[in-house]
Amino acid sequence: MHVDLNVNGTIAHCVVTLIPSDNSGTIIIDQECQFATSPPKGRWEIVGGTGAYANLNGNGSLTMPPNAEAMTGYIYH
Repeated sequence: MHVDLNVNGTIAHCVVTLIPSDNSGTIIIDQECQFATSPPKGRWEIVGGTGAYANLNGNGSLTMPPNAEAMTGYIYH
């Protein structure tokens, strides 16, 4: 995961790259997280993929309670 914070640390832009254990491709997800809320929340979107995931799309919301991250939404081809 690559993380960029804004100047005051209240918003983060994250790029998550998922690589399945069978090396069938990758999934790249952009996240924008807002830390001014409790728990922190934001949005996610699939922005790319390779191999078996080349045409994968999806988006939704996310929350980050302590020591966790939960993404909900839709994934489709």
